[in-house]
Amino acid sequence: MQNQLHKDDLKSNSINKMKTLNILYDADQYSDVTKEGGIVLEFSFKYLICKNLNSNYFPSDKKYRSHNLEKLLIFSGIEQYLKVESAKDEKFQANWLYIKNWNINLRYESVDKFKKMDAAETLEVLDGKSGVYKWTKKYW
Repeated sequence: MQNQLHKDDLKSNSINKMKTLNILYDADQYSDVTKEGGIVLEFSFKYLICKNLNSNYFPSDKKYRSHNLEKLLIFSGIEQYLKVESAKDEKFQANWLYIKNWNINLRYESVDKFKKMDAAETLEVLDGKSGVYKWTKKYW
C-alpha cells in the first residue's frame, strides 16, 4: 500500500489546499488561486470515492485516475445529491457549472492570465455561501 493515497491524506490535502488558496489570495497571487482551485474539489471527490468504495486507500484502478471533476463526481457517489442541490439553489448550480470545467492543465497558463476578480470568484465558487467544496464536506 506504499504508493497508494490514504483517504485521510486526501481529506487533509483538500483542507490544506483551501487554506493555501486563501493565503495566495491575500498575497495577491491571483493566477495561482484560479489555476489551482479545482484541486481542492478533486481531493474532496477522491476522498469521497474512498468512502463510497468503503476503502482506506484511493483505488489503483485506472478508471479512477482522473483530474476530471465531472468524472470524479460520478465515482464519489454524491452525483444525485448535487443534482438535488442544484435544483434547489441557483447559485450552487452556477458555481458547479463554473468549477466543473476546471482543468489541471491551467497550471501551464501565464502567471498574468487571471486577475483578482477571477481568484475571488474561484474562492466564492468553492467555499462561499453556495460553494461546491463547502457543500461536499457535508458528505465526509
